[in-house]
Amino acid sequence: MAAALSAAKSGVRIYTVGIGSAAGTILHVNGFTVHTQLDEATLQQIAQITGGAYYNAESRDDLLKIYNNLDPQL
Repeated sequence: MAAALSAAKSGVRIYTVGIGSAAGTILHVNGFTVHTQLDEATLQQIAQITGGAYYNAESRDDLLKIYNNLDPQL
């Protein structure tokens, strides 16, 4: 949150994208085991503090739509 507040003071907007689920999953990447878990509340708060927006991508198509729509906005 400190970084989000600093960004907001500098006029930087942060757009957050939620991927995954609140239940989470375990990923095996480059020999590491990582538990991931979507924290929508934090992502929404970061976006709100900075005047950005939060988007939820439940699928590959959702993610593509989000990125395609963000580019013209920025």
